[in-house]
Amino acid sequence: MKSDGYFFDGQSAVKHAVSITVIGTEIVIQSETGQVLAKWPLHEVDLLPDGQRDNHLQLTNAHFPDARLTVEDPSLIGRLSTLLPKVFGKRLRRGHIWLHVAVTLAVVVATATVFYFAIPSFTKPLAALVPLEWERTLGESVVASIPGAQKSCTEANGARALAQLTERLTGVMDLPYPVDVSIAELDMANAFAAPGGFIVVGNKLIAEMQTAEELAGVVAHEMAHIAERHPMSRVVRVLGISLLLEVFSGGNSGAIEAVTQGASLLLMFSHSRDDERDADRIAVQALEKAGIRADGLSTFFARMEEKHKTSEDGSVGTVMSWLSTHPSFAERKASTNVPLQRNEAPAMSSAEWHAIVKICS
Repeated sequence: MKSDGYFFDGQSAVKHAVSITVIGTEIVIQSETGQVLAKWPLHEVDLLPDGQRDNHLQLTNAHFPDARLTVEDPSLIGRLSTLLPKVFGKRLRRGHIWLHVAVTLAVVVATATVFYFAIPSFTKPLAALVPLEWERTLGESVVASIPGAQKSCTEANGARALAQLTERLTGVMDLPYPVDVSIAELDMANAFAAPGGFIVVGNKLIAEMQTAEELAGVVAHEMAHIAERHPMSRVVRVLGISLLLEVFSGGNSGAIEAVTQGASLLLMFSHSRDDERDADRIAVQALEKAGIRADGLSTFFARMEEKHKTSEDGSVGTVMSWLSTHPSFAERKASTNVPLQRNEAPAMSSAEWHAIVKICS
């Protein structure tokens, strides 16, 4: 009888020269004398690690993991590869696996890089197409995910003063929809604009301020982000990258969700420097139109530069979240340091400012 390979039954060290036949859905293994040594159902057959060679295969059985079947007949190898596509498909030779991984990773990185830097020119038009209801729902989820953002401070006098400031600014800004401005007990000195028109100012950031004009500057800055659709544009950018990951991961949405949850917050609140410059410029223009002293941002930046240690480029060196991802103090002071206009007045009365300072008490 012609030998097609060799067989170890896993119970002894005896090496059997065997003939191998596929009958129906089984591999029948016979000794040289014709004795049937084993019958392996095809669904129990697996390929050993490094078991696919140029001139032979090494197989095992799921129920007899110590057994080994070496197939040397070329025609039989070809037939088994046809009958067991899943087994052969998932077990590439180790060298081929690493080559496949390296090539795939290179393609993903290169494509993601191009995609990341090319998509900003399209994000704003795409963001404008998002239905307001969907954007509001997304914004509510974002606010709910930020520690302390839902702990709104509602002391009546402070809330009234904030509402009046909001009304003055929204009256002179080209906003795509109404905004909802609140002061909350955030864990960090921070302020942010979320999709759907939600603006949250942290009470710890207000504690760093000395005048109502500084608050007006910060609120106007965040409103400018809303006017330019920056928050939703960042979301579009994140979704674009997650879509790319979806394609290259073969639809493993669970893994993608874990990646994009962290990335979405990073991209959403770390606006580009160009976005921040635009927001500063629009904020100053809005303050001037509203008749509010427009030097609040500039004085705030100047004092923070003195108070907090800075690096050589003038960026913040200690924990000030609202400033940490923005352009340098020096640049922002210069861009927001505008001469006072004749019609400009304080943002609110001293009593109203005091009420806002105490709004979370």
